[in-house]
Amino acid sequence: MNTISEYLMSDSVINPILDAGYLPHPLIRLGIRRQLSQRLQEIATQSQTAAYESKMKYVELLRNRPIAIETKKANEQHYEVGTGVLKGMLGPNMKYSSCLYEKGNETLEQAEIAMLELYVERAELKDGMNILDLGCGWGSASLFFASRFPNSRITSFSNSRTQKEHINTVANSKGLTNLTVITGDAADYEFEPESFDRVVSIEMFEHMKNYHLLLEKVARALRPGGKLDDAIRRSPTLLPVFAFGSAPVVG
Repeated sequence: MNTISEYLMSDSVINPILDAGYLPHPLIRLGIRRQLSQRLQEIATQSQTAAYESKMKYVELLRNRPIAIETKKANEQHYEVGTGVLKGMLGPNMKYSSCLYEKGNETLEQAEIAMLELYVERAELKDGMNILDLGCGWGSASLFFASRFPNSRITSFSNSRTQKEHINTVANSKGLTNLTVITGDAADYEFEPESFDRVVSIEMFEHMKNYHLLLEKVARALRPGGKLDDAIRRSPTLLPVFAFGSAPVVG
């Protein structure tokens, strides 16, 4: 009986039903609440000591994992989705990550640009630098950096064929010759040692597992005095969750 129940609740059964729109929204919301409740019960702890022990067990688990897992499945789900689909959902810069609404009444395009400007400020980017955009998505940051800093060399790293095609198409249309797109898997790809003054990674680290191995890889790619800017860790909204939450996450 348990085997039948598990099968009926598996992704292979549930996802096609959800995608087809057969379930009414109230039922979907009920399912979401149920899953959230189950997750809260899983991470609930009796004491700070128990919370710390749970966290450190998770840290140890990550240390024994590869840099990333199930990358092929992630590609199939959304990174290899046709660019036309994303053009109907994203802003004109195709920013596949957070935007910045400083006043709250900005257009999507204005919010895209505001966040891209913030990356430049926080990563202390300057013209003439060699910059790696690690996990570049559809190239919003890479293309922005290439336009802003014509004397810099921008390297976009993506695991998606369709992303590379889109970035190259836009770069060619804008006459940008200082941008190169590399397609590969961050888990096993090795960059040339001491190649970059800055490595910018925008909302990619949360998908990784073994941060130690990943940071070693980034360190090898950076020149002496180079810097890594991980946008997800600089978020005022997300940082307390990573640093102070009792859930088993790396702080």
